[in-house]
Amino acid sequence: MISIALNNSVKKPLPQSAIINFLRSSLSYLKLYNVELSVAFVAEPVSRRLNRSYRGLDHSTDILSFVFAKDKKNLDGELVICYAVALRQARESGHALRQEIMRLLAHGLLHLIGYDHQRTKETAAMEKMENILLVHSKFN
Repeated sequence: MISIALNNSVKKPLPQSAIINFLRSSLSYLKLYNVELSVAFVAEPVSRRLNRSYRGLDHSTDILSFVFAKDKKNLDGELVICYAVALRQARESGHALRQEIMRLLAHGLLHLIGYDHQRTKETAAMEKMENILLVHSKFN
């Protein structure tokens, strides 16, 4: 079973059905079928506070990933997206906010299952898998 909960604390319209469809498609591609996943959209002060508390970085960030439980067949976690940062990044990149949100969801989901980008080789592998998820889900 895949259970996805959305929590939107910002007052902007978001493509919630597209988010759920993207996550379901990505989880299926990753062969994860027993998933409890929460996605929260927050304002910059909340993102900054969480980033400072959990990563020791005193600034807002685009996405934070929190794993509550994980093994080969199960995943329980939360993705926290800062709406303002996502919007700013979309504008700077010259693409739609929806595309940026899907990219962030792919990125955060990969963090939940163990991908990282601390080294060049890891970054390349993570970016490749992000693109695969976006293409597989038709959100490239």
